[in-house]
Amino acid sequence: MDNEKKARWEAAGIDVETAFARFMQNESLLDRFMNKFLTEKSWDGLVAAVDADDMENARPAVHTFKSCCATLGFTRLNELAVSQESRMKADDWAGAKAMMPELVAEHDKICAAITG
Repeated sequence: MDNEKKARWEAAGIDVETAFARFMQNESLLDRFMNKFLTEKSWDGLVAAVDADDMENARPAVHTFKSCCATLGFTRLNELAVSQESRMKADDWAGAKAMMPELVAEHDKICAAITG
């Protein structure tokens, strides 16, 4: 893997070694999935549901999103999504909504690292 890209990804909080291992040391496959993340529908669904105060659709969106984050080694973003999902399960909608600025900032940081 290109050292510059690896350093950029690691600086953004991506667990590159874990992600690389999950994708069987296949850099082109990992790159393909990283780039697919940029248009991840569960993220769009989560943002739209939270904006619309639609907890019913936010729950499955955050569940799917956290799985994508875990698979790709986005440790902090995964932790935030897990926490948000827990709040939703506890019917703490206000708390779940309040997490969105931090989720958006972390998501943007990851996307910037992927696009270089």
